[in-house]
Amino acid sequence: MIRFHVYRTQNFGKTFEALGEGDSEMFYSSPVHIQTHGGHPQRTLSFLHCLKRSWTQHHPQDITLSLLGKELCGHLTPLPLDMVLFSCWDTNKQDLNLNTDNACSILKDILTNIPIPGLLLGKDGTCLCGNPTLYKEFGIPKDVHLPTKLFKIYSASPQSYERLQKEISEASPYRSHIFYWKTSNMLPGGHTELGLHLHAPFQDQDFVIALISDTLISPEKQRLQLYEQIFNSAMEGIAIFRHDGLIQAANPAFCDLVGLPREHVLGLPIHSFCSNKHHAQDYAKIIHALRRKSTWFGELQGAHSCGEEFPLQLSVSKLPLKLEHHQIYLALLHDVTSIKQKEHKIEEQAFYDALTGLPNRRYLTETLSSTIQCAQKKGQELALFFMDLDNFKTINDSLGHPTGDRLLQNVAQRMKERLPITTHVFRQGGDEFIVLVENGTGKDDARKISHQILKSFEAPFEIEGRRLYITPSIGISFFPHDAHNSAELIRNADLAMYHAKSCGKNTYRFYSRKLNTRAQKRLEIENALRSANVEKDFYVLYQPIHDAKTQRISGFEALIRWNQEGSVPIGPDQFIPVAEETGIIFALSEFVLRTACRETQYLLKEGLGPLRVAVNLSAQQLYQKDFADRVQRMLRETGLPPAALELELTESTLIPNIRQTARVLQQLNKEGIRIAIDDFGTGYSSLNYLHRLPIQTLKIDKSFIQDAPDSKLAGNLVATMSMLAQNLGKRIVAEGVENLEQFEFALEKHCDEIQGFYFNSPVNHETLYKLLKEDRIQHGAMSQLPPAPTC
Repeated sequence: MIRFHVYRTQNFGKTFEALGEGDSEMFYSSPVHIQTHGGHPQRTLSFLHCLKRSWTQHHPQDITLSLLGKELCGHLTPLPLDMVLFSCWDTNKQDLNLNTDNACSILKDILTNIPIPGLLLGKDGTCLCGNPTLYKEFGIPKDVHLPTKLFKIYSASPQSYERLQKEISEASPYRSHIFYWKTSNMLPGGHTELGLHLHAPFQDQDFVIALISDTLISPEKQRLQLYEQIFNSAMEGIAIFRHDGLIQAANPAFCDLVGLPREHVLGLPIHSFCSNKHHAQDYAKIIHALRRKSTWFGELQGAHSCGEEFPLQLSVSKLPLKLEHHQIYLALLHDVTSIKQKEHKIEEQAFYDALTGLPNRRYLTETLSSTIQCAQKKGQELALFFMDLDNFKTINDSLGHPTGDRLLQNVAQRMKERLPITTHVFRQGGDEFIVLVENGTGKDDARKISHQILKSFEAPFEIEGRRLYITPSIGISFFPHDAHNSAELIRNADLAMYHAKSCGKNTYRFYSRKLNTRAQKRLEIENALRSANVEKDFYVLYQPIHDAKTQRISGFEALIRWNQEGSVPIGPDQFIPVAEETGIIFALSEFVLRTACRETQYLLKEGLGPLRVAVNLSAQQLYQKDFADRVQRMLRETGLPPAALELELTESTLIPNIRQTARVLQQLNKEGIRIAIDDFGTGYSSLNYLHRLPIQTLKIDKSFIQDAPDSKLAGNLVATMSMLAQNLGKRIVAEGVENLEQFEFALEKHCDEIQGFYFNSPVNHETLYKLLKEDRIQHGAMSQLPPAPTC
């Protein structure tokens, strides 16, 4: 039995595929069925002619195979660019008994039908013949006979020829291999290295088929091709240049980077693609650095052919070779535009406030120190303004944080638009902003800027259909007068800002060393407040309010006091602002309201009415969602009639959210509770809220009353406010009346009620009871009074 193997090479020798195997009986059928090595029977091959001559006309072992075809949809197609090799041997290890002439004839027929250049060789390397394809592709005339010593003649060296001889002698039916033959000179087609696919088809014959191709690449050339593919397909721009900067090679990515075709790039200086005006000098520095070190890395500004600039990352390496006596360098270029954009975005997130877009506290901290150092060297002054929004928490609590955020955005935008370009605005955090002015000229300039800031807040902010009013308190400190470093400068401006708040808000104050003492005092107050027991450490006093015409006591105002045994008394003007900032005001206000309701109800039950008690409210209380319900519940618990309670609010409490204020006050007034505006004339005295809000009483601030006798303007203001109240049907109370002259002035201006030391200072509940008893007897309001209360 004769066995044979059929092989097909993919892409001429790079991949071998064993198509199948069979035996001699298969030659009787056409097309031939072959069992593939994959184990699946399929009709994969069909011989164009299995026998060159009929099987019976020649020796039984005389096998002639020709070009194989592939059966596709029932049609035989040739195998272009592929080749088929075969091996034949007797399975009994016996010779096929082919004579030399028959074997040579068979192999010549095979070569003639193979569509690639081929040679028939002897085992000694003798060239016997070449096929037509060889003559055609190598341009050899048909009548020229190839030299028998062809390989010896054209081998690059004796060693190369000896290796080839060895490979030819070892060829066998069981082994097909490739040998890379280096030629000594240029063969037709410009080839200096050829691939020889060596195969000995017959077991007992000394014939070798050598198929030739320049596509069979040696490992060295494969590596060079690989490097070339890497060079051309790299996403980074790569350029090879000489010591003088002239580019010798550039890959497509480099050409795309600079916007020029390769033929225009070659020969240009590599530094011509940098936008820096001093690029030649920069290139010289890079080359100088490469003398000390074999690599250089840095960033430059690249230039596109259209003139557009872009950030460029450049890496240069000195290569260990020379070209035409020139040192060669490898440059890797990377457009880092997207990286820079991402870095810029990260920097914005780190150094800029996401809500307002202003530089944030971190930016201020990192730049203020260097700014101070620069000012110190130049002998200049810096002014730092620390600004905090008054009652911003009230807006957040009542309208929600989204509205508060929109307000902060509007504030930031207005400050950027209204302040001089020489100022730098930062968001410190929350509702705090910092304005930094370099090269300031002292307090006069600082006052001008402060007035600009305050003026920018006069107009309301339109937020989601609402008109919101808000004011700033500003503290100012100077370098080097007030501080010697950034932390001190900010802290001292912060202290000045709190001083501005304590002075009535919506104003500015300069830092002074006294504020350090005040800050320490404030901290002590806060600590004491947090550790105090509201029910035990605080108490309520009452200052009577008199009818201006009859001088009869018509009511009183409840005032909280702090009892600190063994300590210096702390007045309400000191601890109430701290309580408002820390949230302790809720507990204090509820204590005052409950105590005043309970003790006033006692006085009413004792027959000392009619009376009303006035209780001050903070902004935080007013904007509690259940505030109205809490007040009504407290009235029910104490039994005080709603008409006997008057709630006092300042104008600054009303303005930030007029709608919310109106809704709460209308709910309270509907139950019979009276509403009064305290310190009238010192805030936003607006006819709008007088019209929209259910207000029954206006209390003129004591500053107008105390200045009125000596100030014509103050007197006119009081007269105007009194006339306004009468025309609107409001009662008007003159606060802070301390002497007869002020009392007579209040009467002259038609004030309805009087409150002040001229009549009474604040007293406790027991003293108030006695005063009311005497007052009622004096005015004939009662004939018999009960004993003094002990509650």
